[in-house]
Formats: sequence, C-alpha cells, structure tokens
Amino acid sequence: AECFGRWMADLSEDLSLKHIAIDGKSLRGAGSNTFTGCVHLVSAWATEHGLILGQESVAERSHEIAAIPMLLKTLQLKGALVTIDAAGCQTEIVKTIRDQGGEYLLAVKGNQPTLRTSVENLFADAIAKEFDGVAVSRHESVETKHGRREERYVTVIEDPQGLPDDWLDIATIIQVNREREVNGVNASTTHYYISSLKGSAQQLGHLIRRHWAIENELHWVLDVTFGEDANRTRDRNASANLGIVRRTALSLLKQAPGKQSKPTKIVQAAGDTAFLKTVLQGNSVI
Repeated sequence: AECFGRWMADLSEDLSLKHIAIDGKSLRGAGSNTFTGCVHLVSAWATEHGLILGQESVAERSHEIAAIPMLLKTLQLKGALVTIDAAGCQTEIVKTIRDQGGEYLLAVKGNQPTLRTSVENLFADAIAKEFDGVAVSRHESVETKHGRREERYVTVIEDPQGLPDDWLDIATIIQVNREREVNGVNASTTHYYISSLKGSAQQLGHLIRRHWAIENELHWVLDVTFGEDANRTRDRNASANLGIVRRTALSLLKQAPGKQSKPTKIVQAAGDTAFLKTVLQGNSVI
C-alpha cells in the first residue's frame, strides 16, 4: 500500500487533479474485527480521470474515521478539492486537508449535532428574512428518466457567521433539497454540506453529485466486474493487497482505448497480447 501510494503520488504531480472523492467499501467475504465486521478499505478516486490514487485498510478494532487521515497524508492535495461523506466530517480531517493545501466539501449529518444545528439555524434565519443581506446563490434542476422524476434545489450561503470556531476555513454552507417521484411515490430529503471553496450553487451542486462517482464508477464495478464482495480471501493482508490489484486493474481498464465494456476488455486482454500491453502501459493519464 505504501509503495502504491508513493507511485500514484509521483504520477499525480503531472495531473490536474481537481476533485478527489474519498469513501470506504467493505469486502463482505473477508471477515475482520473492524466496525463493519469485515475488511474495510478506504479509497481515493480522481473523478475526472477515473483513477485510483490510494487505498488505506481500516485497522483491527478501528473505524473508517481513523483510516481517512492516513490516506490523505499519502496524497498530493495542493489545489485539489476533497469530498467525503458524513463519516469524514471531522475537525482533524479538515485540518489535514487544509494543511496540505487542499479544499474540502463535506456532508454534515447527525454525527456532528452542534455543527448540523448551527447550519440548519443559519438557513432557517436566512429564509425567514428572505435572504436580505445574505450572500446567496441558488440553482434548481429537474431530471426525468427510467420512470423517475427528481427535482433538486441547491442553495449556497457564503461567509456564514456563527458556526462553531473549531471548524477551519468554512467559506460556504450548502443546502440541497430533493423532491423525488418514483412510480408515483413521492419522497423529500434535505442535506447539508460545508466547504472551504467558494462557488455558485450550480458548481457546488455538481461537485456534490460527482462525489458519488466513487460509488458508481469504482465500488459498484469492483463488485459486478471483479466480484470483490464474493471473494473469500481470509488473510487480512492478502485481502487488502488484492484490493489494490483490483483497483489498479480497474483504473488501467478505464484508461484503455476503445468503447467496449470492462468485462469485454478483460477477455480481450486475456487473448490479445498486444492489447494487454496497451492496458498495462496505460495512456497519457498513467
């Protein structure tokens, strides 16, 4: 893992990495004494390039919160935006990102009740006075596909005042309201975020959505294409090392030329030495 991290750190110096999504995934077939009851790997995913930048395994009797700072310290964060779900909404993680020259955009949920209440109150007060005297940006969008209709309303307040002092460099707070209709059933949700980055509601809303590329383009593919959850390797180190191999293979396949699906590229690489060389050598990204 350390060698892989150093390799990717060297490579990423030549890349314009703007958005790094960080999230954890459990290996359901590999039992371990972690907070999920199995081997749990935290990955950093460059959303623009579809490139794995690093991986940290959650230690025995530990939690994802402890692994994230260790992973961050292996990355080149200067000028990059790091997005993490609520598990990573921690003051020490914010400090680590800022100390390394990065920006952050973090989900705020019930694990930080004081911060969550403060953000909710700021939005409630701003709405009550119709945002008079508040630097605000708004954006709304509607999507309809596959029998689903979703309306998204993003509101951003700049330079919020009155938040807890221990949160470093909060430049914006974000509220995302979703109205979703699926097969005639309606559901409404409200989510909050904090960020050191100033931007429009459209820009920040897009970054929030792109964070989930790590789920759709990495975790989901690892299970469907590589059968990661079905792998029953019991040795902890072997499970983590195989996790790195799968993630590296996925990154290489994403960069390989051609519009074939990843399973098709795997079969082609198995039977075509020239294509295998192309995959292993990578292209201009790796």
